[in-house]
Amino acid sequence: MKIAGFVSAGRLLGLAVVLVTMASQIARAQDVPLIPGLPPASSATTNQPPTPAEAEVPVEPEFASARATIRTFVESFSKSEDEMGADPMKVAVRCLDLGGLPQPLWESKGPELAIHLKSVIDRIEYVDPATVPDDPLGEPWVFYRSPEGEISIARRKSGRWLFTKETVASIPSLLRAFEQSPRLTEDKTEPALQTRYQLIRQLIPRTLRNKWFILEHWQWIALFAFAGVGGLIWRGTGWLLTVAFGGMLRRRWESLTDDQVRKGFNPVGMLLMAVLWLYGLSWLGLPLWMHTVLLVAMRFVAVTATVFVVFAVLELFMSALRKRASKADSTIDLLLVPLVRTSMRIVIAVVAIAVFADNFDVEITGLLAGLGLGGVAIALAAKDTLGNFFGSLTVILDKPFRAGDWVKIGTVEGQVEEVGLRSTRIRTAEDSLVTMPNLTLTVTAVENFGMRRWRRWKTTLVLGHATATDRIEKLCEGIVELVKARPATMRQDGVTAAVSGFTPAAIEVAVVVFFEAPDAATENRLRHEFALELLRLAERLGIEFAEGMQTVVVMPNGEPGEEKKRPALIE
Repeated sequence: MKIAGFVSAGRLLGLAVVLVTMASQIARAQDVPLIPGLPPASSATTNQPPTPAEAEVPVEPEFASARATIRTFVESFSKSEDEMGADPMKVAVRCLDLGGLPQPLWESKGPELAIHLKSVIDRIEYVDPATVPDDPLGEPWVFYRSPEGEISIARRKSGRWLFTKETVASIPSLLRAFEQSPRLTEDKTEPALQTRYQLIRQLIPRTLRNKWFILEHWQWIALFAFAGVGGLIWRGTGWLLTVAFGGMLRRRWESLTDDQVRKGFNPVGMLLMAVLWLYGLSWLGLPLWMHTVLLVAMRFVAVTATVFVVFAVLELFMSALRKRASKADSTIDLLLVPLVRTSMRIVIAVVAIAVFADNFDVEITGLLAGLGLGGVAIALAAKDTLGNFFGSLTVILDKPFRAGDWVKIGTVEGQVEEVGLRSTRIRTAEDSLVTMPNLTLTVTAVENFGMRRWRRWKTTLVLGHATATDRIEKLCEGIVELVKARPATMRQDGVTAAVSGFTPAAIEVAVVVFFEAPDAATENRLRHEFALELLRLAERLGIEFAEGMQTVVVMPNGEPGEEKKRPALIE
């Protein structure tokens, strides 16, 4: 329990570090005060003289001056998409300096900020674009400035004139200051757009609208409520799915445990919690920096939860594949399961990183190029490891042998005991264990004796010169009949039983038969049974094998041993 607690605490600490790092990066990118009332790191309302190169950069006419930007912003709320040539709301958002936020982030908060800014401008003063300066290199234009904030348009280094970052940071406080004021637009028929935040805030009691530490009371209450409901959804969904479908999954995949089922369903609750937060953030009207930090965190949680859900489905698939492989008693298939599992997890992780990078406009081309160069260096440094990996693929795809087969690979001959991702272990006839890197399998011929359809047995019967020819003929015919009596275990064609030669002391009869045996143990049993029947046949015919033949005993190390005299039956 203590170890689990430390692990959970470590995960929470890691998540906190990630979020703090994201928040600092976002704040640095936006260059806006984290706490309203404090000055930003730099003032965007003071234009810096453009360099000659910057002055020559072409700028869209819609943002070429303060007059063009205010006209574009105002018209985006009264003209249609056909008249604007684009989505009017996206055009309005482009008029705001959102500090270089990635597009998915400003698409989430940008429309709300644009509508709130338009609502504030309509309640301060009617804007006549003709009265706004039109100098593309002039000073910033300040529309309004007060203790609550300011509204100004300034030129950026890109040459585009935008509502400044200070303006964006001031929108929440200005909206509260002018929420009770009437609209002063010239066109009274222009629709008054309202965000979900404005609609909800009108229903909130005035006492809960008081501000305390950045947010209003009701916003803090809503944040804690979202946290509590999100936690209940996370844990409750996992529990409900486990109760509803856990039994069915365990019956389908007997190897699954209760803990595995629960861990598989928990990410579904995490994903639903992230969806709730992503949808609910647009109702709270949070400051841009806080909204961005929470949005980054929730998108990160959503992508992570999705990856975990896919991992859980992958584990179910791997469990079914593992069960099928174990029933088939195939070592190669069992080896294939972890390889497929690892490969799929890597692919899923790479896709998740790409999706997360796409969500935040992170340029990964350079990273991929760097990984490519790094991959070449790693491949050169670890070529043997990669060779063993591809050797494993050779074993999996070609299936040259399986555990239990008797093989000969190069100079190594023996029985395959285990096939791994890096090496193969072979037990030799001398009972030594040879560990062979799988890289060898890609460049060496593999002779698999276990894959033989028929197992040949070749022996020579040595008979004395006194043996009658008719008995020798009956012996050869009897051997053929013995083979015919075993159609299920011996091949009926290719049988040899005939006199093959003469020596000064004996007559040699060659015998060649084929056994149908899946393994060496079966072959030895069939050979033993056939040899006994052959000896009984010889006894019935009154045939004796020659004695006193000189043979050489071969020792296990391959050297000739002591010469012995024994009846010669097998050469």
